Amino acid sequence: MSVLLAEGGGQLTTEARVDLDDAGGLPESLTLGSVWDAEGAGRGALSVSGGDLGLVSNTAEHCWAADGALLWFSDEEGWGTTSGDELACASPPP
Repeated sequence: MSVLLAEGGGQLTTEARVDLDDAGGLPESLTLGSVWDAEGAGRGALSVSGGDLGLVSNTAEHCWAADGALLWFSDEEGWGTTSGDELACASPPP
């Protein structure tokens, strides 16, 4: 679902079941959310669970400046390298 916000920004939420690792494996559940302001600064979150991950789940979040520069990244399971500062995010979590 996508929404154009009154202030000129937007919001996008989508879900999918996709096999992310092995061809022929079990599909994982993905949820993607993103929100941005009229200048283009925003924040996104991706959650993955199920499938070949079994009981493991992970949510990664990041935010970016109006010029697209990454300001902050973090994920619950430490699959990526945390960088930046969440306080730099202009938008609340999607």
